[in-house]
Amino acid sequence: MITPEEIGAKARRHYPRLLQAWLAGTLPAQFPLVIAGNKGSLTTEPAQRTQQLQALRAGSREGRGFGYVVHWATVRSPRHGEQGVPVRIQLETLEDYLRLCGLAADFARFQAQADLIRQQLPALTGWLEQYPERLTPHTGYWPELLTVCQFFLANPRPNLYARQVPGVHSKFVEQHSGILSSLLSYLLPPEQQEPTTDFATRFGLRTDAAAVRFRLLDETLAAAFGGLADLTIPQPDFERLTLPMQPGLKVLVVENKLTFLTLPPLPATLAIWGSGYAVERLRHCHWLHHLPLWYWGDLDLHGLRILTQLRSYFPQVRSVLMDEKTYQDHECFAHAGTIPSQINFKLLTPSEEKLYLFLITRPEQNRLEQEHISDAYSVGILRAKLS
Repeated sequence: MITPEEIGAKARRHYPRLLQAWLAGTLPAQFPLVIAGNKGSLTTEPAQRTQQLQALRAGSREGRGFGYVVHWATVRSPRHGEQGVPVRIQLETLEDYLRLCGLAADFARFQAQADLIRQQLPALTGWLEQYPERLTPHTGYWPELLTVCQFFLANPRPNLYARQVPGVHSKFVEQHSGILSSLLSYLLPPEQQEPTTDFATRFGLRTDAAAVRFRLLDETLAAAFGGLADLTIPQPDFERLTLPMQPGLKVLVVENKLTFLTLPPLPATLAIWGSGYAVERLRHCHWLHHLPLWYWGDLDLHGLRILTQLRSYFPQVRSVLMDEKTYQDHECFAHAGTIPSQINFKLLTPSEEKLYLFLITRPEQNRLEQEHISDAYSVGILRAKLS
């Protein structure tokens, strides 16, 4: 038989729906609220069943003066005779519900905060209806949260540090980035958001910029940088980089650091350390659209996925040393690797897709790290492709 504790737990599961009903003005129609529960077995020993029934009565409005109401019926058991059976358990009023669940104070806070949001920022009404349970965990902070939302609406992608957002204390945005991310994702149009989970990047705040490391594999190119051939600069500076107009200028993006560091001299070539999925930092480097672009990554499923990621930014990307022959010539170094969650096959060439399908059938040998490809093998191919 259902217990008072189980009734309370089941009742609390209705709370988000009741909050939505209050927002919609349909809360009275939710009552009486019927709580599903088992009636117990008529074959239960009389003493045990009596205890169950007494506990059920004691926890009800009949026993406590508030809470659930039990509707009873009398049935007859061949073994134990006539017995009382709870045929329906329900909460008659909102007050009964809130007192039973201990939610009266929470509901009052919810009402006050919902009214504030609808008055100050009506555009969040739809968000409220979707996520009513997110209001009370942030009690006391809604005036500031709305101030931040209004700032971003007036200043999309503001290019400030989080601590420079006006109207709130300097650490507020960082401390409340979770709820702010939900609010701003709802409020701001897609074109004002970056498709990433990082709060600052998503909403156009400044950060301690990621760095891009690159090498100038041609002495003539290096001369334009004062003879420096290996440089690391902040991402925004790299996006504004101005290269000398050298005939045949091209770019090679390399996944692994050691491979990047040991690249041979190549005419008119700038090499970038991609560092796996961190190639995302190149997506706003618009000058790359105007140059031949090559990618050399691990010969595995993730390497191919990173290739499609880079190609989604720069459609002209071609792969090098990522083919079935290179794999077969170095198969002794292959080992098991993980499988990425998804890959955009439309961004693979037919030969690259063939390689992917080949690797997916070899779970114990589906990864060949590019460090295992010998210099004697790779240098000739790189020079033939990029010269």
